Amino acid sequence: MDADGTNVHHLIANLAVDPVWSPDDRTLAYVSGGGIWTMNTDGTNQRRLTDRSTFDYAPEWSPDGRQIAFVSLDHEDDSDNVYVMDANGSNRRRLSYGIDSQGGLMGYLSWQPILSRP
Repeated sequence: MDADGTNVHHLIANLAVDPVWSPDDRTLAYVSGGGIWTMNTDGTNQRRLTDRSTFDYAPEWSPDGRQIAFVSLDHEDDSDNVYVMDANGSNRRRLSYGIDSQGGLMGYLSWQPILSRP
């Protein structure tokens, strides 16, 4: 919708949560059906990036828009793990192991710059 609340457009037929704008404002990442999806901001080109037996949530774009970090709840041991993948869903890498989150309540991610040392 426009900033004044006019021109509302329905983009997704299914329940979707955690929408996050890409740094270039052309793409949204969001969660639907337990997976991470992306789509163009006009609702076209919907694409599921994660297709796993776990529940993936809390997507967060890297500042350059080339990667998406997300949290995945592992139902086998009830722990969350942080993953990062390329923006097209490829090259998925696990960054953490067995964070006890008491049923998927880890919170949300944030990219931070690496500070250089003098």
